Amino acid sequence: MKKNKIVIIIPYFGNSLPSYFHLYLKTVEPHSEITFHFLTNIDYDGAIPENFKWIKSSLNEINTLITQKTGIPSNI
Repeated sequence: MKKNKIVIIIPYFGNSLPSYFHLYLKTVEPHSEITFHFLTNIDYDGAIPENFKWIKSSLNEINTLITQKTGIPSNI
């Protein structure tokens, strides 16, 4: 029997991450049944859990992708 998969998409755009971001990543790690897709324009050189996918992108690129996939104009 195939197990359902949970994916949480987190858009985060700005100049920097919060100072507690490394603690947030520690809360994500034990939840291997959930994959977190983190869409951001920010660079990060720290360790990230296996179930956390860092997707470097601009807000314009995300808007274009949403519009292409859904056919609905996006302007986040």
